[in-house]
Amino acid sequence: MQTSMLVGILVALSVSAMIIGGSLLDFGDEPETIAQNDSPLISATSSGLALDTPSSERTALSAPNRFIPLIPSTGDDALSTSLAPQSPQLSPRSASGYYPNTEPALWYALPGQTLSFSGTGFAPNETVTVSGTDVRFSGTAAANGTFNSGNAFVVPFGWQNSFRTFTVEGSISRFPNTMRIAIGSFYPQLEPSSYWVSRGQSMSAQGTAFAPNEEVRLMLNGQEIARTRADGKGGVAWVFAAPGVGASFDLRATGLSSGQSSVRTIYLHP
Repeated sequence: MQTSMLVGILVALSVSAMIIGGSLLDFGDEPETIAQNDSPLISATSSGLALDTPSSERTALSAPNRFIPLIPSTGDDALSTSLAPQSPQLSPRSASGYYPNTEPALWYALPGQTLSFSGTGFAPNETVTVSGTDVRFSGTAAANGTFNSGNAFVVPFGWQNSFRTFTVEGSISRFPNTMRIAIGSFYPQLEPSSYWVSRGQSMSAQGTAFAPNEEVRLMLNGQEIARTRADGKGGVAWVFAAPGVGASFDLRATGLSSGQSSVRTIYLHP
């Protein structure tokens, strides 16, 4: 009978207060006591409860998001309750205990550049896989949990002006790192030696900001007159003759890998 009453009392218990018979017990700094037949039954403070009940009737109660274990407090027949929340369970992704952190070599990359990934906190010697759009490759973490993919791959020109998402995940740690990388483009500029030349005059033109080492085609009024490979900085230069007739002509330079071009109109005089 005594245990049944205790169960009814504890189910109605909140973290800071309890209502019994229309009266409110506030668990402040001063202890409160619930008595039965002038005998102390429950002593309550802000830290919990102490119950006097025979050891044969000890039990445990649970409530939403709470576990209330009844364990000996003082004396053979005294029990206490804990209102602390249950310890959170590790999610499946972090169950291994490893929390790797990975970053790309470049957060903003251009086509033709090499993109790689490195990180720390992996499980020793585990296989680490990098995956993304049209990309998937693996490497091995070191014994100290570090990872470096090395020169993983070259950014293709087809990715210009886009964002690409990559995920790096270890086979043991199972804690994926996802990152979004911006892929830029090239904006070449063509500069002739003059915008006003005589018909048939020898002249030159320079191109800048092409993709490094790509072939660049020079066209005059839609006809190809030269094809030259840009240097490592995307620069290129030509020498040619202006047309012998007409009032003006268009000069266009196009990168054959990037597909980007620049065009200028040059005027002719007799």
